[in-house]
Amino acid sequence: MKLRILLIMFAFLFLLSLSFLLMGCTKNKKVDTCKTDSDCQSWQLCNTSSGKCITAPGYCTSDEDCADELKMCDSDYHVCVFKPGRCTQDSDCEVWQTCNTANYSCKAKEGYCMDTKECPEYYVCSPQYHKCVPEPGKCTEEYHCNPWESCVKADDETLGRCIPVSGRCNSDSDCNEWESCNVKKHYCYAKSGFCNKDEDCAKWQLCDIDNRKCIAKPGYCEVDTQCDEWQVCYLKTHKCVAREGRCNSDSDCLSYEQCNAVTHQCIVKTGYCKSDGDCGPWQECASTTHKCVNKQGMCGSDADCAIGRHCDLDPRSETVYHCIPQ
Repeated sequence: MKLRILLIMFAFLFLLSLSFLLMGCTKNKKVDTCKTDSDCQSWQLCNTSSGKCITAPGYCTSDEDCADELKMCDSDYHVCVFKPGRCTQDSDCEVWQTCNTANYSCKAKEGYCMDTKECPEYYVCSPQYHKCVPEPGKCTEEYHCNPWESCVKADDETLGRCIPVSGRCNSDSDCNEWESCNVKKHYCYAKSGFCNKDEDCAKWQLCDIDNRKCIAKPGYCEVDTQCDEWQVCYLKTHKCVAREGRCNSDSDCLSYEQCNAVTHQCIVKTGYCKSDGDCGPWQECASTTHKCVNKQGMCGSDADCAIGRHCDLDPRSETVYHCIPQ
């Protein structure tokens, strides 16, 4: 039941909308025949003798219907109006114009203009205000310039020039040599590699105001020459780090080494070894512990020998560094 009621309401609204649409089309439709005035356009009458719509008195369909060389037919409202710039009295012109009855044309009132040719040198006719104003870049007042500019003129001049204030610009020539102009924002910005403040540089740099260049902060580097001779500049962190084989602290060395604070070289810790040459003649360097251990069958003291034997330490003996009977 509810569905049926909804369908009926929808059909009614559809027919109602269609009827309004047809009425609108009929109203704007060009009618060739008529019986009454209501069959015609609003600016027409019905000629019942011919059964056709005709132009009503005071209306027009073409410029010829106006019978006045100063007027033309407005195609939207079908009434005669003055042609642009033509008139018989001031009210036929724009508010800033007056009617020249000698040739029935509108002309600018005193203090106004229609064309730049009516203005003095270095002035143009403003299409918005219809007054002579300084041409772009020229000024007599501050409001003639852009917001980032100031009107500058000599004491004996009435017409000045619009000059960007400090730090603002229209082109690179308005900025310092190390700057370029952002013509969208009209601000001078330091060129790449140059600076006006620390914020213009990378985090590891500061601005050298004297040279307007970004330089490395203390403790940071850009090239190897900014480090000690035993260091190189690590460009990922811009910090000086020990060259390969050199060190700054024990952490730069292997577990069995320590850093020599004078030569910045890693040396073997006492009690450790890197090769057999770091051990006694009877020893070899263990690769796993980097400790000196006795070679198989050899000794460095009697403690290395079994009971009843002692270590031969005589360098002239053929059994030197071997355990022999007591």
